[in-house]
Amino acid sequence: MDNREKLDKMEKALRLLEDLINSQEALVEKSLNLQTEAMSYNFPELEKATGELTSMYNGALETLN
Repeated sequence: MDNREKLDKMEKALRLLEDLINSQEALVEKSLNLQTEAMSYNFPELEKATGELTSMYNGALETLN
C-alpha cells in the first residue's frame, strides 16, 4: 500500500470517527431532553434511567474525543 492509499484510509477513518462523535453528541442531547421531560412530568424511574444513560453516553463521548 502506497502513501496515498494510507492517507485515503486515514481520512476515511477520521470521517467515520467524526460521524460517530456527532451521533454520540446527539444521543447525549436527546437523553438530557428526555430526562428534563421526565422531571417535569414527575416520572422518577425514567428520570433515573435517563440520568444513567446520559452518564454512559458522556463517558463514551469522552473516550471518542
